[in-house]
Amino acid sequence: MSVEFSLEKSKDNFNILKMSNEERQVYIGSKYNMKNYLEKFINDIGKIAKEDSVFLILGIGGGEELKWLKNKYPESKIIILEPIKELISYAYKNSIIKFTESDNVYVRFIDNKIKTTFILKDLLREYEIKKVVFKCLYNYDKIFKNQLYEITDIVKTSLIDKIIDINTNIYFSRRWFDTMISNLEYMIKSSTVANLKNSMKNIPSIIVSAGPSLEKNIKQLHNVKNNMLILSGGRTLKALTKENIVPNLLGVIDAGKVSYDLVKGYIEHTKVPLLFYEGTNEEIVKNHKSKKVFFTKSAFIEKCFENDDINLVMGGSIAHILTTFSIYIGCNPIIFIGQDFAYTNEKCHADIAINQFMSKEQNKAKNENSLYVKDIKGNIVRTNVVLDSFRRDMELIIKQYPKITFINATEGGANIEGTINMSLSDAIKKYKLNSKVELNINNRFNEDIKNRFLNILTEAFKSSNVIKKQCQTGIDIVNKLSKHVALKNNCKINESLKKLKYVDDNIKNNYKSLEILYTLLYPISFTIMSKYKAENDKEIIEKSKFLYESLLKNVEYAIIKIQQSINNIKNMEIKNAEVRGGK
Repeated sequence: MSVEFSLEKSKDNFNILKMSNEERQVYIGSKYNMKNYLEKFINDIGKIAKEDSVFLILGIGGGEELKWLKNKYPESKIIILEPIKELISYAYKNSIIKFTESDNVYVRFIDNKIKTTFILKDLLREYEIKKVVFKCLYNYDKIFKNQLYEITDIVKTSLIDKIIDINTNIYFSRRWFDTMISNLEYMIKSSTVANLKNSMKNIPSIIVSAGPSLEKNIKQLHNVKNNMLILSGGRTLKALTKENIVPNLLGVIDAGKVSYDLVKGYIEHTKVPLLFYEGTNEEIVKNHKSKKVFFTKSAFIEKCFENDDINLVMGGSIAHILTTFSIYIGCNPIIFIGQDFAYTNEKCHADIAINQFMSKEQNKAKNENSLYVKDIKGNIVRTNVVLDSFRRDMELIIKQYPKITFINATEGGANIEGTINMSLSDAIKKYKLNSKVELNINNRFNEDIKNRFLNILTEAFKSSNVIKKQCQTGIDIVNKLSKHVALKNNCKINESLKKLKYVDDNIKNNYKSLEILYTLLYPISFTIMSKYKAENDKEIIEKSKFLYESLLKNVEYAIIKIQQSINNIKNMEIKNAEVRGGK
C-alpha cells in the first residue's frame, strides 16, 4: 500500500510531517502544540545526554527534532533509522534534512534485522558505546509498534556485541601484542591466505567444532576419503587424532595458554597445515613443525605483504574464521558439525574435546548469563550471551553469501538461520566428490618481507623512545600544573598548558609510527576516547596524568619486546645464510 507525505505547519508554526494512505492519516509530531513536544523531547534526552553523545533516533519526522537536537548538541553524532524508504528521498528533496554526513548526521533505511545490525556495526565505534542515547519520534511507536520491539532488541544486542568486543580487546591487549611480536618471524617464512584464494572452487568443506553434539557424529568423518575438505579448530585436534581422522587444515586463533594446553602433545607431531594469525598463541606457532598459512587483521602487516586481501576476520571464534576461510578459497557447500552455540545436554563442549587437563565435571555448563533460544528442532535450548553473539555473527556471514549452501549437520544445539539442517551422513553422500582434494600450501623464506618488518620495527623502536621521554616530561609538567591550579596562578597555568601542547604534538607525530602497538595501547585509547570531555581543570589534569603514565608504562614494555623481535628477525638472516652456505 503506497504512502503519501506532505509537510505542513503546526498551529504554533513548526514543521510537521503528515503521512497518509487509503485507510488513515497520521502526523509525526503535534499538530497543535509542537513547541511543547520539542521541549519535552529535548528535556527527556537532556537527562542522560552529554555534548558529545551518540543519538540513535527512530524516524525522520518533519525535521524539527533533528534541527533542535543538532543545535543543542552540535558536536554529537546522530544516526537516524528510518523504516520508510520513500520518506528518506522525500526528506532530502524537500529539505527536511539539511545536514550531511560531514555534519556527523547519518540517515539509514532499515527494513530487516540483518540490515539494521550491519548499519549499527558499521556506524557505532567501540568508544561510543557508553555515549549512546536511543529515542523514538512522536507517533513512530504507534505506526511501527511491531517493528519497534525488534529494532530495540537489535540495538540492545548490537551494543552487547560491541561490549563483548571491547572486553576481549582490553583483556587480551598485552597478550595479543606479545603473540604478534613473537609470530612475525614465522609469517616471514609462511604462506598468506592470498595464495589459496578461489583455489578450492565448489569443493565441499566440513568445519569441525567442539560443541557438545560432536561425539554423536565425529566417527562419520571416516566416510570422507579425502574427497571433501575437513577443517578443524585446535580444541578438536585431539579428538580427531584419536579417531585416526586427519583434517586438511588446523586453525587456531586464541592467544591464551589454554589454547596451547588443548593441543600440547599433538601440535608437535602433526603434519596438518596450520592456519594462524598474529594473535595466535606463540607456543602453538613455534611448536608446529609443518606447513603454515596465515591471515591478518593488522594494517601494518598488510602493508608489509603489500596485500590488503588477507584479512578473514568476521566473528570471534575459530568457527567463524574457518567459515570465512572456506568462503575465501571458494568452497561450496560448507558443512558444520559440533556447532551447537548452546549448552546441549548442559555441557560447554563435547567430552571428547575438553582440555586434557580438565575433568568432565568441569565441562558442565554454569548457570550464569543464561539465554534460551530455539534449537534445530524448534524446541528451547540454553545458551549464554557470548555463544548467542557467536551464533548471530555466523548468521551475518551466511546472509552475505546467498549463493553458497550452508548445511548444519550438528546433532543438536541452537538453530542457525540460513542453514539447511541435514545429517552428516546424508551430507557426505550427497556432496562428496569422486576425486581427492588437497590444499596446496608452499612455504618459503621471504627476504623482502623480512626487510619491511625490520624497517617498521626499527621505526617503532625509535618512536617509542621519543614518546617515552615526552611522557616523562608530560608527567613532570602535569604535577607542576596541579600546584599552579591550586594556587590559581593563571600565568603559570597558561605556561604549563603551552608546554603540554608541545608534548602532545610530539607524541601525536610519533604515534603515527606505532601502528604495531595498536593492541597494546587499545585500553588507553578506549578509556580516553570513551570518556566525555573534561569539564574542569581537575578533570583535565587527571585525564592528562592517566594518559602519560599509561603510555609510559606500555611503551617501556614495548621497547624491550620490539628490540627482541628485531634481534630474532636478524638472526633469521644469519641462520638462512648458514643454510645457503652449507648447500
